Amino acid sequence: MEIAETTQRSKSLLFRHLIWLSAISSLVLPLFEWARLLLNDLGAVAGFSEWLLLLLNMIGVVGLPAFLVAFTVLVCLRILMLGWISNDGKAEATRMLLTVVYGSFGVVTIGLVSHRVTLFAANHFKTATYVGLAASLASALMAVVVLLFSAPAIKSLRALLLFVLGTKAKPFDDFLKARGVLLFGLVLILLVFSLPVLIRPLHSVDVRGLQWGVLWLFFTAVLSFKSTPRRSAYRTGFCAFSLALSLASFTYTAQHLRDDPNQVLTVQRDTLTCGPLAKALSKLGDSDKDGMSRLFFGGDCDDTNAAIRPGLYDIADDGIDQNCVGGDLKLGQPLIKKPVRRKPLPLDKKHVILLTVDALRNDTMRQHMPKLMELAKESIDFTNAYAHGAATYWSLASLVTSKLPSRLKLGRDQTPIPSETLLTEVFRDAGWHTALFANVTVFFVRGLRQGTHVANYDTSHFTVHGAKPGSSHLTDSLLKHVDRWRDGMLKPKTDSFFIWGHYYDPHDPYFEVPGFEAASSSDQHRYEAIARYTDTHIGRLIDGLKARKLWQDTVLIITADHGDEFLDHGHRFHGKTLYEEMTHVPLLLRVPGLSAQRIDEPVGQIQLAPTLLDLLGLRIPSAYEGESRASELRTGRMKPSAPVFFEVLPDSNYQAHQVGMRAGRFKLIYRVRDHFFELYDLEVDPRETQNIVHRSPNAKALKETLGRYVDRHLFSLAHGRSGATRPAGVPPRKKHKKRRDRKRPRKSSLKVKK
Repeated sequence: MEIAETTQRSKSLLFRHLIWLSAISSLVLPLFEWARLLLNDLGAVAGFSEWLLLLLNMIGVVGLPAFLVAFTVLVCLRILMLGWISNDGKAEATRMLLTVVYGSFGVVTIGLVSHRVTLFAANHFKTATYVGLAASLASALMAVVVLLFSAPAIKSLRALLLFVLGTKAKPFDDFLKARGVLLFGLVLILLVFSLPVLIRPLHSVDVRGLQWGVLWLFFTAVLSFKSTPRRSAYRTGFCAFSLALSLASFTYTAQHLRDDPNQVLTVQRDTLTCGPLAKALSKLGDSDKDGMSRLFFGGDCDDTNAAIRPGLYDIADDGIDQNCVGGDLKLGQPLIKKPVRRKPLPLDKKHVILLTVDALRNDTMRQHMPKLMELAKESIDFTNAYAHGAATYWSLASLVTSKLPSRLKLGRDQTPIPSETLLTEVFRDAGWHTALFANVTVFFVRGLRQGTHVANYDTSHFTVHGAKPGSSHLTDSLLKHVDRWRDGMLKPKTDSFFIWGHYYDPHDPYFEVPGFEAASSSDQHRYEAIARYTDTHIGRLIDGLKARKLWQDTVLIITADHGDEFLDHGHRFHGKTLYEEMTHVPLLLRVPGLSAQRIDEPVGQIQLAPTLLDLLGLRIPSAYEGESRASELRTGRMKPSAPVFFEVLPDSNYQAHQVGMRAGRFKLIYRVRDHFFELYDLEVDPRETQNIVHRSPNAKALKETLGRYVDRHLFSLAHGRSGATRPAGVPPRKKHKKRRDRKRPRKSSLKVKK
């Protein structure tokens, strides 16, 4: 009877609190997200009405799913609680707690054993099937062992605990009550907010989702203990209001979220839970089953035809816009015209040093690298230079081949094939001594050593994710190599050299550099300290060239492969986006005999190689697509630049697919898979916070230009050899049968006497 009465009371408690707590969850989570954006000045919205609409959209995305998930979880928890009720009608909290502890220990043990078995099997089996089978068997065996020892282990732990405490009381019963939950919640909040600061390996881990999740659970628990209405009418009314608001917001947001690009941008980019959840919900309205719907983030321009959706390969000249960018691909109307080459001037064999700095942002150079800013005063300073890719192997290959990433011909692992002519090869064939000093990860594996007489990878001991400063070693190596060239110790002996040095230190992980103290332990401040350290040793290289009387005969180029992100737009590191912190890079060109200039016109890195060769009187390879700006630099009068394009390509390392364009003061970014445009006026909004694509009078013309480029871009990916993932809808490549050479009759070795 007592057990039956207890069960009945538990059921009553279940129906009394489940709906109430679920309703709280449906509103607390979007409110927390909304408050986080408001307090931290995040998001692309402005004004009271837009913030209110943002809250409505966030409730529409999260409210109903949170209500359903919370209700399901709470029902499961209540069912588990019923299973822990003892004969006297009370749940024994001590045994529950010890079970959780033992279960956690068991999960960790299974994971560690599986990890060790996987490593062992990988060293002994070449087939992935055997490795997976070994790991599965080990996990299953350990699960059985943990389960068999569960009952005696928990009993032993309980007996030991009671023996240590010296009492038969249940010391942890109060722990599960309100005060215990509040105390435990405060300790948990302290841990999740302090450990990422105190523990160094967690500095590069984004734990914001965990932190806000803990706050949400804590706040929900507080409301459940302190704010439960005494009158059932209030409770019922609140639950009805919460559910009705969630349903109405869900319906509105599903159909109208894409009406305001800034709302989409804020929800998708700046939120922790709303963005991923809305992306998952976008699959609900896919009527034609082509993988993209018309609801939430989905941008299917024709949801009744599976042959039309964003990101598809556009069949040329068929009169149909398969990928929703606004027009059909016209192969006879090229967007990027082949540049006109002038006859080279007389040869000027100056020394050339190309320095690329990994992950160096343009704003970081201008704020934290005084040696380079001194160099800028006697150089041609391109203040609006852009890398064409967001990853090293795309951007540097583009830099030294003067081709956009999607138009490159690469082999495995994005390695330039011999048919591509690298800048290094041009100098080698023209009689320069060529050398490369870089880390092995990118420059050896990716094939960028092509065309060098000497390829030195000693800096890899410091820089291949070794978290040790290597700029000092690289500068020493460059100066020693110059000394060996000057002493005639290098073969072939030449009267000029071309040396490419790659400073890798600003790349993550962001280590501490002795003598260059960071303002704090944050990744960004450490990154800035590393930039100052690298700047010092580039300055030491310049001083070394001056001391060797080579400075007046040396062309020096300094640029970067890409930038780096520190949550400027909700992202970390690089390779995923095309915002200014990623694509806007330094570009300094110091040429003896040319006056210092500041060029504010946007330029792309594919223009560097043709310009450099033109300045030195070398013939520009016909395959180079960049325009030479040499004549403009000589006269000091720059023509208005053509649009500069940049790309994020999907491959085995990165899944994002974006195409961008800088045209004058405007920058337009297109997310290919989301069919979403972002337009920024960089003169008034250099941080790219306000997307004006829906209200700018220039948006239509800019979208048409970028749309034509997107068609060409997808066509290049479909028919080229860039190594990126081919777009959907591409006709299968024809398999050409290898022609077998006819066997020639074997000549007899016997000589016939006539």
